[in-house]
Amino acid sequence: MAERPGKNPGLSVSFLSRDLANPEDWSPPLKMLDAPGKDRWYPQVIGLDRTRREKEKLAGRVVRLFVRGQSRWEILFLKPGEQP
Repeated sequence: MAERPGKNPGLSVSFLSRDLANPEDWSPPLKMLDAPGKDRWYPQVIGLDRTRREKEKLAGRVVRLFVRGQSRWEILFLKPGEQP
């Protein structure tokens, strides 16, 4: 069961296994980062593959995570059972 919004502030992510329209196919939210403070911020991912023209609207397997305009993280998305 997902927590109520605002109860656990920070950055969370959910993953989809099959059907976007089916709520049962979404994983429970997993917290990635704590909220950095009372100032407003939002996370942004930027795709890195220039040959696929990845940017903020298209991101592939490896992306940079920006929080408050700074990127200290890289995210690697894997399919179930896939090794990094």
